[in-house]
Amino acid sequence: MSAPRPRTPSSFENLVDTLRGWGHIPGLAFAAIRDGEIVAAGGSGMADIESARPMTSTSIFNIASITKIMTATAVMQLIENGRLSLEQDVSDFLDFSVRNPAYPETPITVQHLLTHRASLRDNDEYDSFYVCGDDFPAMQVWVRRYFQEPNSPNGPAYEDYMPGTQFEYANIGFALLGVLVERISHKSYTLASWV
Repeated sequence: MSAPRPRTPSSFENLVDTLRGWGHIPGLAFAAIRDGEIVAAGGSGMADIESARPMTSTSIFNIASITKIMTATAVMQLIENGRLSLEQDVSDFLDFSVRNPAYPETPITVQHLLTHRASLRDNDEYDSFYVCGDDFPAMQVWVRRYFQEPNSPNGPAYEDYMPGTQFEYANIGFALLGVLVERISHKSYTLASWV
């Protein structure tokens, strides 16, 4: 049996268009690599339906919670290297305090953040920030502002229960872990990598 004949870029692009249609996907970017070389790259469909902006190989995507895996891995590497512990109060590494105002004596720990048990809430400030693109402040600046305004008009940053007692999925907790990674490792961990 002979090896399958390689697809030409145009037939690959046709296949991508067909698969996109079957999946009812408005737009996607693609690349095909053979022997370490890109043999086809492009976009199919729309990056923005309202403005009829086509998808291209350079369109920006929001990769969302996929980065939680990378964040958790970076945190666990810091723990393995003895630079952080699961029980550590996250405020120990920050120039601002992260405390639920209803429970000011209860520390919010690394484990609370990793397991979504920190009594944090994604308020309207978080929702308004959840957009694709390059125009965003430094992660540490934005996260500091988020926690320094717990009674902001955007809504509270905290739930009304004690940290560690209930589960509530909160993206902002992983943003805070990203700040810890930056602070402890002294390496940049941009906002684009955690949203």
